[in-house]
Amino acid sequence: MNSLAIIIPALGKNEYHEKGDLAPFGDVSLLQWKLSQVEKIDYPKTIYISTSSDEIAAFADKENVQVIRRNPDLSLKDMISHSLEQVEEDLVLWTHATSPFIGSRIYQTCLKSFLNMTAENDSLLTVFPIKEYVFHESSPINFEPQKHLSRRSITPVYSVTNGCFIIPREKAVSLQSYIGNNPLFYELDKLAAMEIKDVQDMTIANDLLALYIRNDVVDS
Repeated sequence: MNSLAIIIPALGKNEYHEKGDLAPFGDVSLLQWKLSQVEKIDYPKTIYISTSSDEIAAFADKENVQVIRRNPDLSLKDMISHSLEQVEEDLVLWTHATSPFIGSRIYQTCLKSFLNMTAENDSLLTVFPIKEYVFHESSPINFEPQKHLSRRSITPVYSVTNGCFIIPREKAVSLQSYIGNNPLFYELDKLAAMEIKDVQDMTIANDLLALYIRNDVVDS
C-alpha cells in the first residue's frame, strides 16, 4: 500500500487574524481544528505542517506532528518544492486550515476517488461548481446571451478551492505543483467549499460552525 504525506501550510499572521492559522475557531484554533480532521483519515499517513512561524512550529511539536521549517519569503512554487524535499511518502495531500468545513469523510472520499481514478487523470482537486452567467472580459464563457437559459441549464464553470489536492509525489516534484496536468475534479457543496480569506470570512465561518457540527452529527 502507498503511504500518504499530508501537508498543511500554515502562517503565523495573515489577512484575517493577527495569529494567522492559530486564530480562535470555536473552542480551539483553526489549525487544531484542521489537524483533528486530517488525523481521522484512515490510511497510512504522516502529517506535516509547513511554516515559517516559531509559534506554529511549537504547536506542531506539542501535537507530535512533523514540522517543515521554511523561509517566510518563499514563493508558492518554491514553498511546494521545499516541502516536497522533506517528505518521502508516495502520495501527497495538500490542505489548508482556511478550509474548515472539509471534514474527514470528505478527505476519505477524495482519497478513495483518487485511488480509483483512471489513468486519464494524474491528480485530484476539490472544486466548487458555479452555475452563473460568466464573462471573460467581453466574451461569454458558458452561455449565449440571446438564448436566455435558466441557471439550471448553464454548463458550470469550476472554482478551485484550497481544500484538498492529492497527487503522486513524483508527479508533484516533476511539475513543482500540487495540481497535475489532468486533474480529477471532486465537487464540494457551498459550505465545504468555503475558504477564509479575510476578516469577514472568519466571522462568517465562526457563525457557520454550529451548522457544520449539526450536519456532521446527522451524517454520522
